[in-house]
Amino acid sequence: MSRVIAVYVGKAGMANLRVGLDAGTWGFKASQPDYADIEPGDLLLLGFGYGGGSPRVQLQAWLENELEAIEVGVVTSGIRHDVEPLWPDEVAPDVSYPHRFDFEFRGRVETVALAADGPLGAEVADALRRSAIAQGRAYVLDDPAGFYMEVPDVTGEPTRPVGPAEATAAEAATLVDVLTDFERQLRSAGLRLPADLV
Repeated sequence: MSRVIAVYVGKAGMANLRVGLDAGTWGFKASQPDYADIEPGDLLLLGFGYGGGSPRVQLQAWLENELEAIEVGVVTSGIRHDVEPLWPDEVAPDVSYPHRFDFEFRGRVETVALAADGPLGAEVADALRRSAIAQGRAYVLDDPAGFYMEVPDVTGEPTRPVGPAEATAAEAATLVDVLTDFERQLRSAGLRLPADLV
């Protein structure tokens, strides 16, 4: 996977995030030139819950904190124009997110470090910061340097890593923690992984 779409969702957008995840659709008020590059197979990162207070900070301060979580999806369509209301705040006459694409939800990664040497790398971490400052504008990144976050998979298929194939012992321990938490969340939702995947 070489392209990442990074979006930060602020507190005011959390209801829209839930609807978008349920519908498998994300959208924007205004189009940007790089939105035309969005295509099936791209990785979608919807980050939220910046731990350092207001996300309107310089890059160095941003990199010293973490996000509460990132909802991860894989894009299944290109960008399209659709004015049919979907999100709760689209009932207001001046609110619409007509520039949309579809995605398949893959899962949530909790407590994500924003450090330059963290799983996002500095380029993706900074794109999430700029998105927060720009009220949720997406940043489309081609093959971002330093990105190695594991992609959750709620379909029951093996999880596919993104980035370097080799993992340090600390990264492997983190992956075990993530998978254990993922399994616990599945069980609390009444779902079970096949025995051969556990």
